[in-house]
Amino acid sequence: LIVYEPSTRRIYFDDKVSPSGGRLDVDANGPGRRLTSSPVENIHWNNPPTGRYEIVIRTYKLNETSEGLTIPATLRITKNGQSELIGLSVTAKNETTSNRIPLTYP
Repeated sequence: LIVYEPSTRRIYFDDKVSPSGGRLDVDANGPGRRLTSSPVENIHWNNPPTGRYEIVIRTYKLNETSEGLTIPATLRITKNGQSELIGLSVTAKNETTSNRIPLTYP
């Protein structure tokens, strides 16, 4: 999971904390972690900056999924205690691929 903030600052596995307070606190299937076929990743803010975000779901390596198959994904966005679930499909590839979702806050 990668999130680009309105400032274009990127929060992801290699840069988990942003000066805005954004933090990647769960990085499934990351280095040194046990692989799972149902990964969950979280990026959160206590006070997110206002503006346009870009959310990226990126596959780096395949686990038990064949290349070219569609992987279901769910994006949960929680604002002011209210959650919205967005169903997504990600195409599995051995190479890096991504799906980009724009989001404006608030």
